Amino acid sequence: MAWQQERQRDPHVEYGRFVLPGFDAYVYVAMAERPAVFTVAPWGYRVAVPALVHAMGYRNVVRGFRIVSFASMTAAGGLLFLFLRRRGHASWAALLGVALFGLVPPAARAVETPFFGEPVGVLLVVALLLAIEREAGWGTLALLSVVTTLAKDGIIVLALVPALVIARWPKGRPVAIASGLAAALPAALLPPAVRGWWTPDIPVIRAPWNADLVRAALDTLREAWAPTALAALVGGLVPLALLGAACPQGRAYLRRYGLSLGLLVAVAFLAWLNVPSREPVPLFGANFERILVYAVPLLVPLALALLDRLVPSLGPPAPRAAGGWPQSVPALAALVVTALPFALLDRYRRVDLQSTRDGPLVLAVCRETWRTAARLDAGEEVVFDPASRRFAWGDSDPAQLGRMRWFLRDGWGEAAHYGTQEVRMHASSATLLLPVLAPADLEMRLRVMSPSPQTLAVSVNGGPLGSWLADATEAEPAFRIPARSLFRGDNLVTLTSPEGGRSARLLEARFRRAGAP
Repeated sequence: MAWQQERQRDPHVEYGRFVLPGFDAYVYVAMAERPAVFTVAPWGYRVAVPALVHAMGYRNVVRGFRIVSFASMTAAGGLLFLFLRRRGHASWAALLGVALFGLVPPAARAVETPFFGEPVGVLLVVALLLAIEREAGWGTLALLSVVTTLAKDGIIVLALVPALVIARWPKGRPVAIASGLAAALPAALLPPAVRGWWTPDIPVIRAPWNADLVRAALDTLREAWAPTALAALVGGLVPLALLGAACPQGRAYLRRYGLSLGLLVAVAFLAWLNVPSREPVPLFGANFERILVYAVPLLVPLALALLDRLVPSLGPPAPRAAGGWPQSVPALAALVVTALPFALLDRYRRVDLQSTRDGPLVLAVCRETWRTAARLDAGEEVVFDPASRRFAWGDSDPAQLGRMRWFLRDGWGEAAHYGTQEVRMHASSATLLLPVLAPADLEMRLRVMSPSPQTLAVSVNGGPLGSWLADATEAEPAFRIPARSLFRGDNLVTLTSPEGGRSARLLEARFRRAGAP
């Protein structure tokens, strides 16, 4: 793992709190800085790893991600060794299998950047495989299912349920079904429960499952077939696994794990369906290769079955160890972990950021809304002054991210948050973000100029506050925002003009608690 990380390190690029590799990394860093507050769907529901990084206490959470990523992949190799030994492989063959796991391209993709959840996810997958082989009880299975679901995705657990049921079937249908339900129910029910409780106002955005989606996927696959086909070879592990599957030991192994292996490959191939977009966004090639890491632990035993034909190294599975803790202990732990999100997550209502794949914007909104809301809650005056907030991504110093005009939402022009010029309305209505921690009566003062007189109306979260005549003077109308119009979260202040409003220029917006100095 150390070699995999080192060979991919670019000495010219040093990731930090402001410069990160791609959209997902910005989201996970924002989550780790304040894991209790939602960021953006669907990444924001994978709270376990960012919460763990946050608990490590580093001011720069990037360091925490590096430690967790490396430690998780290393621990996954250790559990894979135990899994292979339980399957009857000799120690030297199990070590060879661990080496194969660590050297294949999907493992390299998993540690390419430390922010993705694959290292922790594959660790939990191997833990589930070991639990299947060790005939772990329903409480242990439920606990691993809950943790995996919160760390990555419940679909991974569901893909392993067929192997679990097949492994338990000789003990009787009731035992097999009970074990399968213990793993499947948390994976299936916890995600919608957390989503409905934490972010009931944020819709699930997906492309329709129709012929257009299939055509888009085929067109993209036609262009990316070469890297996708190369990724499907898993660095040569798949051809070895296919040859191993022809051996008697390989066929016996496939009877238990073949269906789950196919499902995990399908999860990697179709993971792009989870991208929040109303238009199909097929992703193959590198994305497919990275998520294939979940299938690698199931491919390794097939390759070792081929090795056994050359050098005998596979014996009967080790007998199950007697004893163990009562299942009430892990079952209670599963209940506690299930309850933690509902007890610890902050129901601060985050504005829906699914419509953009703009990582710096997500990071700026998550950081600055909380700071602004805290200042307003402390009785300070908050000023949105476009003249003093100028940040252009690619030109400005990334450390000056807080100077972004993150409070500009719809109606101010394309990518208005990166603007450095005057802020003008580009539509008949334009929206500002007003973060609030505790709803209270607020005073709002606006300075808006218009070259020709026009009436502007102002509303908060759809509730009208009043209107005034904007002209070439720098008049400063004041409005009172009642507490009942606000909620804990990112509120929306909207300016509307019947005349079109396109020439109105925002000079300043001030907010403070009513009666505050």
